[in-house]
Amino acid sequence: MLCLSMETSTKTCSVALVDDNKTLGEIRINSEHTHSQKLMPAVDMLLKSVEKKLDDVELIGVAVGPGSFTGLRIGISTAKGLAYGRKIPVVGISTLEGLALSTNNHEATVVPILNARRNQVYTAIFKYNISSYARLLEDSIIKLDELIGKLNELEGEFIFTGDGVPVFSEQITMALGDRAKFISQYNCIPSAVSIGQIALEQYKLKGGDDPFTLKPEYLRLSEAERNILKGCS
Repeated sequence: MLCLSMETSTKTCSVALVDDNKTLGEIRINSEHTHSQKLMPAVDMLLKSVEKKLDDVELIGVAVGPGSFTGLRIGISTAKGLAYGRKIPVVGISTLEGLALSTNNHEATVVPILNARRNQVYTAIFKYNISSYARLLEDSIIKLDELIGKLNELEGEFIFTGDGVPVFSEQITMALGDRAKFISQYNCIPSAVSIGQIALEQYKLKGGDDPFTLKPEYLRLSEAERNILKGCS
């Protein structure tokens, strides 16, 4: 089953084609403010590079957040438009779940962290074994100190990944010592390949999402919404 997947939750946008467990190709674009202009051209370029057409795509996978408000809206609206227009299923996948899978660690506790500003992180905790994984913490936005407190209740080492690594690695190391391991900065970028892999598995288990109700998972209010609430108080 051929899946076209999109990851637009950070400044690095990516699109990928995944056919069951085989990755046919991926394109990454490092340009936060031009996702709307470059996403579909990247899809077209990717399809041509592997000699495929949109008509060959059987499933759309898309990252639903948390992450950039604008980036997520662009990615999800594009995915929904393609799915509805071509009458193919769409599956929304957590950005953090995709980020954790991309570490390729089969026996580890993986902690994806995205910088949410104000000393906060978007995070989750995943415990991997050889054939499966379990969530120990649902997608959350919390203070870094609170995350470290939760990790101190667990045993073993932790593998951190995400754009929060270069920002918070020093604080994490001071708190957790050699229990904290970090993925290299290049591999800390959310990947459309992982989104596609999870989307295929989820579709086989649960089917697709409703394109009319699929929406971003921001985990917090936008700045505009916060300003409105301030004005009402």
